[in-house]
Amino acid sequence: MTFSDLNRLIYLLDYLGLDAYSLEIWSEYGGQFKDQLEQLKEIYDETAGIVSWDPAEEDERQEQWIREFLRQVPDRNSRKLLEKLLG
Repeated sequence: MTFSDLNRLIYLLDYLGLDAYSLEIWSEYGGQFKDQLEQLKEIYDETAGIVSWDPAEEDERQEQWIREFLRQVPDRNSRKLLEKLLG
């Protein structure tokens, strides 16, 4: 699993309200990305005043993850129900 995969999975689980499962997945796999997270934090600390961050880009990426998730639901009726529930 890549860091990007873990990030997407954690977001989707949280979005679906599966907080306990999200924590379980993070506990199981998050440790393998400790070095990457530390490097990202260092980069952020060094560039926070220089590089602008657009939260709309993050929102769009997360909305895309939801659309992709819904597209992969194999049963049409289940997909429709999930779309309605997630609104």
